[in-house]
Amino acid sequence: IVVGGRMIAGEVPPYSAMFIRFAVASLLMFLLLWKRQELGLIKQLNKKQWSAFLGLALSGVIGYNLFMLLGLQTVPAARAGVTYGLFPLLTWVAAWLVLRGKFTRWSFLGSIVCLGGVLLALSLGSFEFVKNLVPAKGDLWLYVSLLCWVTYSLITTWLLRGLNAIFVTALTCIIALLMLFPMAMAEGLCTVASGLEPLAWLVF
Repeated sequence: IVVGGRMIAGEVPPYSAMFIRFAVASLLMFLLLWKRQELGLIKQLNKKQWSAFLGLALSGVIGYNLFMLLGLQTVPAARAGVTYGLFPLLTWVAAWLVLRGKFTRWSFLGSIVCLGGVLLALSLGSFEFVKNLVPAKGDLWLYVSLLCWVTYSLITTWLLRGLNAIFVTALTCIIALLMLFPMAMAEGLCTVASGLEPLAWLVF
């Protein structure tokens, strides 16, 4: 998703890019809910659950993708990969602080190994790559994007205590799509979509 985002960043307006990316996903998710006969679960949601779903749409779909696309306009995909390699560690720390998750040395060690693996894979064993990781202007957007995804993960953990993963994912995509529609139209969604090359559609 980072490499694909780098390819379309700066070429397609951010809200239009997100709308196109999640339009197909939302349609497929809606059909999946209909086939599983789970559309009726929407009527059973309480106010706290609806608030959580709005939080998921804003953080995990809109916030994460918007700030990622803004950051990738100036940050190479390789360095962005290192930034997102922090995700397991930040999620573990956030879960420990917010959800009172267990603090274990193995969780910490696993997070460090994950980050180390990202660095090793991207650097191909060259220390020069690590030394050249000088923060750029777009890195701030990537950090905000990362925090949005951590927030999404925490809210999802809470929602999954009473709902299944497919329902949570599907409804989140649909809500986010409805929220993105007016912003994408303001960017000229129809003009943007009609001018896309076949390769760009494959990236989405």
